[in-house]
Amino acid sequence: MINSLGTALSALKVGQTKLDVTANNIANVSTEKFQQKTTNISEQSNGGVKVDSISPPRNENETNINNVNLEEQMVGLIQEQHYYSSNLQTIKTADKMLGSLINIKA
Repeated sequence: MINSLGTALSALKVGQTKLDVTANNIANVSTEKFQQKTTNISEQSNGGVKVDSISPPRNENETNINNVNLEEQMVGLIQEQHYYSSNLQTIKTADKMLGSLINIKA
């Protein structure tokens, strides 16, 4: 149960980073030569997730143009909202379970 809290908390931290990157991409949608960034995540051995890197675009030939796709970024925001709320629900459920255990023991 404690492990589920750690996993959900690590996911919330990753979600915040993803949200920050997406917000930065959207803020620079009209900036000339701005290259959108992507967040690369991976699993941790303890079951959580972490941000490996925030990377520039894959195609180096596109460095002279703005490559931010606003539609993709908006879809990303919706995904991140669901990502965030599902992990928050995991934390709430674990909190209720821990509260129930404490009440049983008391």
